[in-house]
Amino acid sequence: PISGRIGKSEVTVGALVTQGQPMALTTIQKIDKVFVDATQSSSELFNLQSKIRSGAIKRADEVDVKLILENGSEYPEAGSFKFSDITVNEYTGSLTLRTVFENKDKLLLPGMFVRIKVEEGIAEKAILVPQRGVLRDPRGRAYVLLIDSENKAAQQFIEVERTIGSNWLVTKGIKEGDKIIVEGLQSIRDGMVVNPVPFEEKKEI
Repeated sequence: PISGRIGKSEVTVGALVTQGQPMALTTIQKIDKVFVDATQSSSELFNLQSKIRSGAIKRADEVDVKLILENGSEYPEAGSFKFSDITVNEYTGSLTLRTVFENKDKLLLPGMFVRIKVEEGIAEKAILVPQRGVLRDPRGRAYVLLIDSENKAAQQFIEVERTIGSNWLVTKGIKEGDKIIVEGLQSIRDGMVVNPVPFEEKKEI
């Protein structure tokens, strides 16, 4: 006997069926646990390994896996990392990552489109800056407006690696403790005196 959930029937009542026929009568699937496959480019993997070897990133003791559903919400159960394929797809230049999630409430269904977030390493000195606070000059270089000791806006060029949520991961140009302007940037210029107030994220009702 097989336990699981049965899908739609592929034949109707009264249809002729035979032993060993190529068409299945129906499909039974066990979805108490579901596998989620995702891809990672070989260049991303190479960059991660290089940073771990250089000490810029510390390898995580346990791989934390989170699932983002189609509507953008986060799946309540954390997943576990099963394996990373050792072969790169020659057409896409990516590897397959397999994760598994508990599915007690049967919320996850086969074929569903989801995204995963995998914590592969920890950058202990990483600095995150809200995307709204990062600007670009005519040459495409990223910069922020800092507040100096005299409450003047000071342009500071930075290097960004990638986005994490609503933030940029900054690798060079600013340090811990720097004050960055994130609102009213359209009316502020380099060297202008400002009256800074702490930023408070507006909560959606």
